[in-house]
Amino acid sequence: MSTSTVLAPAVLTVPEVATYLKVSEAHVYRLIQRGEHNGGIPSRKVGRSLRVSRAWLDEWIANGPPLAGRSSEFDSPALIG
Repeated sequence: MSTSTVLAPAVLTVPEVATYLKVSEAHVYRLIQRGEHNGGIPSRKVGRSLRVSRAWLDEWIANGPPLAGRSSEFDSPALIG
């Protein structure tokens, strides 16, 4: 019996990101438009299309979008003195 491994692509299109996150494509475009420094999904343009690195997306999911005005975790009062 042969088993085949399907590798997930390293770079995703907007429809693939929408499927991965289980949200609409319009919502993915809004998250990308926000910009990565404002809590949006990091992306790059390839020609006229947007692409998202699966590694960037997984990191964005794991760390959550940054909150406006939130200081670094190293500035936490628990870590200072």
